[in-house]
Amino acid sequence: MKKSVSSVFALALVLSFYQTALANTNPNEAEELRLLKERIAKLEAKINANEKATNKVSADLKKKDASDWKINGDMRVRAVNDANSWDGSSSFRFRLRLEKQVNEYIRVYTRWNVIDENTMGETGSKDQNNKIHEAFMDIKLANNNYARLGRFGHSFGATQFWGSAGSVGMFDGVQYMGRFNKLRAELAYGTWAAAGSTSTNANTKSIGTMNNTVITKLRYTPQKNTDFYLWWVKEVNHTTPGARLALDSFYDIRGIGVKTPVAKNLNFALDVGRNYAPGSTGIAGAKPFAYWAQFTYKEADYDIAHSWEARAYYRRVQNGYMYNGANTAQNVGQNKFFGPGVSVHYVPVKNLMAEFLFSFANKDATNTSLSLPNYVRFQLSTRF
Repeated sequence: MKKSVSSVFALALVLSFYQTALANTNPNEAEELRLLKERIAKLEAKINANEKATNKVSADLKKKDASDWKINGDMRVRAVNDANSWDGSSSFRFRLRLEKQVNEYIRVYTRWNVIDENTMGETGSKDQNNKIHEAFMDIKLANNNYARLGRFGHSFGATQFWGSAGSVGMFDGVQYMGRFNKLRAELAYGTWAAAGSTSTNANTKSIGTMNNTVITKLRYTPQKNTDFYLWWVKEVNHTTPGARLALDSFYDIRGIGVKTPVAKNLNFALDVGRNYAPGSTGIAGAKPFAYWAQFTYKEADYDIAHSWEARAYYRRVQNGYMYNGANTAQNVGQNKFFGPGVSVHYVPVKNLMAEFLFSFANKDATNTSLSLPNYVRFQLSTRF
């Protein structure tokens, strides 16, 4: 469009230089020149009008995009065997997400677990989990920093073996998210509610919630594809009546992690942490710890048909290290588990992923002389 307007102006300028000379030599040519200039003026006006109309349409489209709701979701069907002989079960999950960019500064988001890990053949087997697991608003602050308010999730470290950002959510509170060059920081305060009903252990300690909790997370990226992580999850005090055992809190979890490439298409990730809270297991001075080391080869991408990846991991997670109700991003039994595992992920067609996972030679992470069952899982998941 700009090129056309420039061409019209250039032609008008050239014609103006020759107007007098042509008029003096030939009256007919002078009249033709006058008519030509009128046509050019009309063309210029039409071009300007079209340009204004185009800009208006573009602005209207941007406004429409900003005001539209975005709806998407996913569904997963899985079969699990968590014993040495096949006595497993199958389940399915269906989730919906709703998102809206209200304006330049505010975005709202919600995720509803319509059906959450319902066991096949047992209608309503886990209806207490069918709820809105995330519902929050993001408010844009200065310098692309954000504040988040509502119900949302968290994940931690390079492997994210403990966290609920992609599975349960259920952290009710407020959070600040900032980026400073190569450093990303998050600071949150709130309560982590269990996905289902609150329960207690043999010591009457509540394990259904993580109350009055401060979460600090840092991520440093010194170079492309290399990240260092630091996190601190501190339950200031546990306020459930009759559930504290006179102990200060159940969670004071501190951890570090790293993720980096080690060869072409091969990445390594490691997370290490410990729970320093006096009430973490009901035994003073227990301080349960955890580590998870993982190699990942290639990457399975929902958007790329025939993409695939393979993982091999080794973990040890002592009982009491983490909050059970938070679920896991890895989504495999690991609380109190000690041992290796492998998995393969394949995308046969776009938006469909098949996954196979095998955790074997498992032992109790605290009492290593005690063997635990193997864990075998196959699942299909799709998104829309």
